Amino acid sequence: MVKQRKCNMGFSRLSPLCPSSPDAVGLCSKPITTEYAVLDPSGILKDTFVEASTVRLKCFPGYEPSSASPRTINCLDGQWRPPPGRFTCRKKSCGNPGDVHNGRYEFLEGVEFGAVIRAVCNEGYYMIGDDTRVCMANGEWDGSEPVCQVVKCGPPPAVPNGQPHFPPKDEYEFGQVVQYGCNSGHTLFGDSEQADMVHCLSNGSWSHHPRCVDVKCSSPSVPHAIRVEGGSEPYGYGATVKYECKGEYRMVSGTGRMVCLEHGWSSSPKCEAVCTNDLGLSSWHIADEKMSASSVLSQNFGLTKWDPHYARLDYSAWVNAWSPATSDHSQWLQVDLGSPKTVTGIITQGAKDFGHIQFVSAFKVAYSNHSSSWTVLDKIYQGNTDNNTHKRNMFNPPFYARFVRFLPLQWHKRITVRMELLGCD
Repeated sequence: MVKQRKCNMGFSRLSPLCPSSPDAVGLCSKPITTEYAVLDPSGILKDTFVEASTVRLKCFPGYEPSSASPRTINCLDGQWRPPPGRFTCRKKSCGNPGDVHNGRYEFLEGVEFGAVIRAVCNEGYYMIGDDTRVCMANGEWDGSEPVCQVVKCGPPPAVPNGQPHFPPKDEYEFGQVVQYGCNSGHTLFGDSEQADMVHCLSNGSWSHHPRCVDVKCSSPSVPHAIRVEGGSEPYGYGATVKYECKGEYRMVSGTGRMVCLEHGWSSSPKCEAVCTNDLGLSSWHIADEKMSASSVLSQNFGLTKWDPHYARLDYSAWVNAWSPATSDHSQWLQVDLGSPKTVTGIITQGAKDFGHIQFVSAFKVAYSNHSSSWTVLDKIYQGNTDNNTHKRNMFNPPFYARFVRFLPLQWHKRITVRMELLGCD
């Protein structure tokens, strides 16, 4: 007769005879896994596992075991060793997706499984294809590397009365520049330093349309000067004006003649105050022997002579001026200043001869430093209109000389003059 035995809890009968407790076979219930972990398919349908069973654990797609996780567990004495809770899973990383040429990636959710990244092109470039990529379960980014294509503009705008400096092309890339120039008699409209340049913008259009307008010059401002030639504004392209310095001023830059060009007036004359001291005729600081002339008028059998040393401004004797023997264009009156001086102007005056009014109405001036060769000023100076009023003329520019000659050109009755030279050492 066989004796029946009952197995302890946790053991089952494998044969008609139950082994003793130490040798009994243990059962393990289905292991409870952590989040994103599952059993290998060979054990996923079982509810219990016999002693010494081995179960392999794995992670959901897109996940991988953490570095310290055991890959298998064993049923020992009714318990899983190591405990299944030590097997943990983490999301796979797709890593750096690389660079976007002429663009960049925006990482919205990191670089792990399921994350979405967006490619963004730099200014002036546009995306070809899909701009998003997803981190897949295999640890790779889906899709392909995005392509950022440069924006292009068509031919540059046509500008009436103007044209590009170089022949235009049919196509330009973002940021490229086309520079324009205006035809003669026209100028670019606008105050910006870049009014002559257009840029290809990021939207494929040109930055602006240059304008070439008719050249107009406003009335020039020249302090201490008066306009002697040219009309009033507006002045068109090629118009000319001429200025002369007033009174006791001289021109220190420019010629006084200005031309209206594309970018304004051709020059900017400048008038500067000059020295206008008396050089010694009226004060008698210049001695009589320093004054000479081409000839001298002699009257009353030689008792009355109109000598050159009488040609002093405001001299009021009976014979009070210089007058030559004959009134013609070969006559001259010379002053020796003793040493070179800056001569800036002259004051002239007529005289009377026994009640007859006489004066010089037009003259020229010459100068020299050694009295053998002379420089004659081009300008014809307006002289007097009566016998007593002072007439001042300024030399523009002044000259530097020791000897000065007065050269009469026109006169009333006969050549008769009193004068003073102006300047300084």
